[in-house]
Amino acid sequence: KKECIYYSIYPSIESECDEVKIATDSKWNELLLNQIISNAIKYSSYKKGKKNLVFKVVQEPKCTTLSIIDEGVGIPPYDIDRIFEPFFTGENGRKYSNSTGIGLYICKKISEKLGHKISITLNGKGTIVHIKYFTAHNLTDL
Repeated sequence: KKECIYYSIYPSIESECDEVKIATDSKWNELLLNQIISNAIKYSSYKKGKKNLVFKVVQEPKCTTLSIIDEGVGIPPYDIDRIFEPFFTGENGRKYSNSTGIGLYICKKISEKLGHKISITLNGKGTIVHIKYFTAHNLTDL
């Protein structure tokens, strides 16, 4: 909360559902989300002015997708294919301090172990991290 206020980052939630239930391990999912949110705040802090951090929830028959949309510095397109590799920091890791290249690797491993799917897309204004939480009876459809 303090970092969002300090860096003028305004979080919001977008969802057509009042309530969504997912099957996951709460401890490991919290670690996963903390890493993604931490990255969103860290890389948004380098831009001046008001930035949005949107948590978008879309529920489908076979899965629920959480998209975390930031307005940070983004990821160069030529780095996108390697962001989940261990110790890969890319161009942003060389520009900005505190980048180890291990955070997104851990997120990928946690997602795989929990049966979720994580992916990242670029939106021109920042980064979008998508996490697909599959319903328990659809885990075999991966």
